[in-house]
Amino acid sequence: KWSLKKQIVLHAVLVLVITGILLFLFGTWKAPILPGIGFKLSDSYSPIVQVLVLLTVSVGLPYFLLSTTSVLLQKWFGMTATTKSPYPLYALSNAASLLALLSYPILIEPFLPLQQQGFLWGVGFVAYGVTLVLCCLRMFFAHATTVPKQKATAVVITKRSISIWLFLSATATMMFLAVTTLLTQSVAPIPFLWILPLSIYLLSFILCFSGAHWYWRNVYAYLFAVTAPWLLIFSLSTVPSVWFGIVVCSLALFSACMLCHGELYQRKPAPVYLDRYYVFIALGSVISGVFVGIIAPLVFRGFWEIYIAVYLAFFVAIVALVHYKQSFVYRHYRRFFLSEREVYACLGIGFPVVVIMLGFVITFLSQYKLVGSWRDFYGVVDVKERSTPHGKLSVLFHGNIIHGVQYATGPKRYRANSYYGDGTGVRDAIVYAKRKNNISVGVLGLGVGTLAAFGRKGDIYTFYEISQQVVDIAHDKFTYLKDTPAKTEIIVGDGRLAMAKETNPRKFDVIVLDAFSGDAIPVHLLTKEAFELYLTRLNPDGIIAVNITNNYVNLKPLLVQVAHAFDLEYAFIYTPRMADTYAAEWGLLTRDKAALQSSVIQRTKQHGSYPSVSLWTDDYSNLFQLLK
Repeated sequence: KWSLKKQIVLHAVLVLVITGILLFLFGTWKAPILPGIGFKLSDSYSPIVQVLVLLTVSVGLPYFLLSTTSVLLQKWFGMTATTKSPYPLYALSNAASLLALLSYPILIEPFLPLQQQGFLWGVGFVAYGVTLVLCCLRMFFAHATTVPKQKATAVVITKRSISIWLFLSATATMMFLAVTTLLTQSVAPIPFLWILPLSIYLLSFILCFSGAHWYWRNVYAYLFAVTAPWLLIFSLSTVPSVWFGIVVCSLALFSACMLCHGELYQRKPAPVYLDRYYVFIALGSVISGVFVGIIAPLVFRGFWEIYIAVYLAFFVAIVALVHYKQSFVYRHYRRFFLSEREVYACLGIGFPVVVIMLGFVITFLSQYKLVGSWRDFYGVVDVKERSTPHGKLSVLFHGNIIHGVQYATGPKRYRANSYYGDGTGVRDAIVYAKRKNNISVGVLGLGVGTLAAFGRKGDIYTFYEISQQVVDIAHDKFTYLKDTPAKTEIIVGDGRLAMAKETNPRKFDVIVLDAFSGDAIPVHLLTKEAFELYLTRLNPDGIIAVNITNNYVNLKPLLVQVAHAFDLEYAFIYTPRMADTYAAEWGLLTRDKAALQSSVIQRTKQHGSYPSVSLWTDDYSNLFQLLK
């Protein structure tokens, strides 16, 4: 709506103000955009509010300015270089985003501490601001008075066009977010795997906006029709193969994003409307982001957005094929349907029916019976039951990761099992501590409360659990917390931060770190500063037990570095699968040399040499060096 002159002046002022604020933060925080690990609202606020406030305070203004640059420069380019299309610049912008995404975990994170990263990012942003101001000055003196205020062309943007832009953008983003969750929680919780779906999402923008020659309707529509049903199967049952799951999820996401973004590019307006076009694309992404990230965890009990996303993408594929004259569907659909509306009605009715039937079939074939699903900010958890020779077994799942099991009846109901059964390192540590009366145990991560099974009368077990939902399930669907003769306390919140905040801290004989979710590594629980806190809360003869059971990350070298840094004794104990005990690996750390010399621990202790790695701190971590 504004003239080029006013646009330039406003943007230059914004650049100068935000750059000035960033320069102020250079002297206020350790590094710009890094307020520190302890910066957070009180626990009375929901995690969603805490995350949004943190992001707003730390990167909100710079992010706002960066978000405007690509669109604004393309708009100016379209106003001044009227013979060239500005749209390929959008592909270039997304290519730069992809390059940054892939280079950060490989070239930057492993070599630079967070404070240096934040400092260099701030320097880069100031340089960006200076460059953008120079660009504004050049535009102002070269074109501000010669380029007239642009008028609308003969082609008018209709409400239907805007609705289509919003729908296509929202569908692609919802597919990206839903497949990312499905891939990283249910298919394969592999470190850095979240990079793959984000790369695919950006790649689809790059290909589609590079030109129409990359968009093949038939190929992408049929590819999605073949791969999408597998997403529904993966969401309802276990994956037959990790690599098969990764490939299928990637192909389904790629074909869906290519369909949505290809149709978006086909419907691009004249450059005079470029800014509005990008605003509605961004708004569609925001709508999906709010729905998946905020509304879905509050409204749904299960992972319903994957069904919604697949349904919407199916609709895009069918519409594309019905209107594409070179498709098989276009040539033959009238043999079965009288009109396009009947095709869409069949899809609208048929898709839910297929999902329901698929759910019934998978439930019938599964060895587990679903007791219930619950959801909060931290994900979807299911409680399932299956019959065994020893009675019903209740299992807590987060995705396809087991977080605890318990027999419903019989003597095994009261016994620790899974990762805490006979021969496990945590059991050895607690048995050693029991040489004393009335021990105190601190556990970061509740699960179903299995460790309470070790409790005796007079013992105190304190559990730190970040999810209130998990606390409720442990109380309502499992009985370890009710059955134990020990006193139990549950503190809801992030384990490390909650432990640091306690005004009357208790000394523990054993501290158990078991807040991992599959292969997702909570870095802040394994840093030098974190272990400094644990050691202040540990009795001189106490033991820290760390659950390092993992398919893709070897945490033993890191714990060796922690032991060296604090002059601790260490031992690693591996337990093979047997009876009710799962294959598990635990690391034990202690100041007490006699503790690891006990016959119980010596019997199961692993021996070996471990490579030297960098000690993690709150300012630095390198997960790549620990990948198996």
